[in-house]
Amino acid sequence: MPELPEVESLRKSLKPYILGQTIRMVQVYKPKLVTSTGTKRHESEDKKKEFEYVLKGKQIQNITRIAKNILIHLSDGA
Repeated sequence: MPELPEVESLRKSLKPYILGQTIRMVQVYKPKLVTSTGTKRHESEDKKKEFEYVLKGKQIQNITRIAKNILIHLSDGA
């Protein structure tokens, strides 16, 4: 687990490169992370494809941090 200063440093270093960029492609390597919630996760190919489809074409508006989490704000408010 990275320490808080490392997370903030990563956020600051990413900001100039990704602000205003459009997501052209999304590739999910671990479908369990995007297909369900809770401790018992099950892979779903349909939900994985939906996640990839929804992000494609969105523009990155901002990048912020809450605790050790980096948040990427998209053009549709997500």
